[in-house]
Amino acid sequence: MRIFLVLTLTILATSVAFGQSLPFHDDFNDGDFDGWEVIDDVEPQFGPSDWSVEFGELVQKSNIWSYGPVELETKYHLGTHVATGDKNWADYSFNAVVRSSDNDGVGLIFRYQDEHNYYRILLMNDAAWSGRDSSGVPVNTPLQRLQKFIDGEPYILAENKVSQAYPSDYFALTADVRGDTLRAYINGDLILSALDDTYDSGRIGLLSYANTGAYYDSVAVTQSPLIYSEPEERQFMYRVREFRAPYIQNPTQTSVEVAWRTVDPSIGRVRYGMEKGNLDLESVESEQVQKHHVRLDGLQVSTRYFYEVYSGSERSSDEENFKTAPRHDQKQFSFLVLGDSGVDTPTQWRVGEQMRASMNERAVDFVVHVGDVHQGAGDYYDDIYFKPYREIIKNINIFTSLGNHDVITDNGGVYLDDFYLPHNNPDSTERYYSFRWANAYFIALDTNGDFSPGSAQHDFLLEALTDSLRRSATWTFVYAHHPPFTEFWTNYYGDERVQNHLVPIYEEYDVDMVMNGHTHSY
Repeated sequence: MRIFLVLTLTILATSVAFGQSLPFHDDFNDGDFDGWEVIDDVEPQFGPSDWSVEFGELVQKSNIWSYGPVELETKYHLGTHVATGDKNWADYSFNAVVRSSDNDGVGLIFRYQDEHNYYRILLMNDAAWSGRDSSGVPVNTPLQRLQKFIDGEPYILAENKVSQAYPSDYFALTADVRGDTLRAYINGDLILSALDDTYDSGRIGLLSYANTGAYYDSVAVTQSPLIYSEPEERQFMYRVREFRAPYIQNPTQTSVEVAWRTVDPSIGRVRYGMEKGNLDLESVESEQVQKHHVRLDGLQVSTRYFYEVYSGSERSSDEENFKTAPRHDQKQFSFLVLGDSGVDTPTQWRVGEQMRASMNERAVDFVVHVGDVHQGAGDYYDDIYFKPYREIIKNINIFTSLGNHDVITDNGGVYLDDFYLPHNNPDSTERYYSFRWANAYFIALDTNGDFSPGSAQHDFLLEALTDSLRRSATWTFVYAHHPPFTEFWTNYYGDERVQNHLVPIYEEYDVDMVMNGHTHSY
């Protein structure tokens, strides 16, 4: 994958070692990682590792970690790594562009002797698994750590307890080693340094600890000092692994959006009409894509339409149907509420079947999802959402909201890539939104983000509650993931931020119902 970097040259004291075959560079644009050796660490759990090249980036997607007891796991923070290079490399700058779609360990290995002896930079955003510091005190925060391994035993050389160990976007990570001086940088800023002469040369490596999405690109090793600065912004790329059947998104009184996905790029086309078997209207995409998204405009209010989708010349669906949103003076409608569903179990499929049965018994207009669409972590929503609910979402929309598990991966990037939701807020984000349906007004919030007074989401909520569409509605519903009050979990009685910042607003503006999930009790 092509990436543009603004590079900062930092002049450091250098010493030239005999036998260095530098510079070295690998951008993985050839589609493989030949020359890299894969090593799964001792006593792997949830292995084996899963290293591959996607879109010109080296990625590891297995949740592999080492050792069973928590005390050992969080002492070693081992999982898997890849290594390459020359054992005689001594003084060098080792740079890589890194991204983590999970919140667990990523980092660089340098002066690598073998799988038990090396230096490394470890970055951990998951505070719950940060373990203990060099004094044996629990960390309980994200950490940045510079350490060495001798015969498999870790020794901390320097560490930072921080609020965020690494950015949620792409970032540059650098290890610069000169003699006994070891330095670590993020986006050109020095974060860690130490003096140690245990190893004076060795290969390089990339690590992944319990991380279902550790991405590496633009690896460079230079004898001359070179420190990458922050890489320019680029779009996250999520692989289309299989065909995804059509699903309805964001229906309004006059429009609807139809989405589906194909492994091979093609020009998508939707044929539709108001009579079954007579699809006399058509909307066509302008270019070949894998992720198809076609908006149908100029529709009539509260009207059933029939449709089918084509990928190129291939018909990709049966004839299905949807209905546009009703008039605002309509006084009756039905919707379902769902939450914490993304587990890919027989129970989830049975719930989906029950939802479909309810749709057959009564006219269900849509579904509200209160978050954790994906109950784990990763960039694959097909097995835990699109397949179990295929027979539902081909006809009606599920208005989703972000749960804490949904934001583990790329801070919700996969969720935002998969769903097409209203953008009716000042930030034009799909993280929170509102919509009118018949005589009711709905507001979806993101309780993972900032909603304190003065925040963009707080301002959005106040504006939504005073909007003319809300003032003319009979009912007001708010849904979000975290509950203000609950008795279902031991030692968890609700989200205090929601209690402090949202409940007073709900009460002041007479919100009729608030729907939440998170504790798996509703």
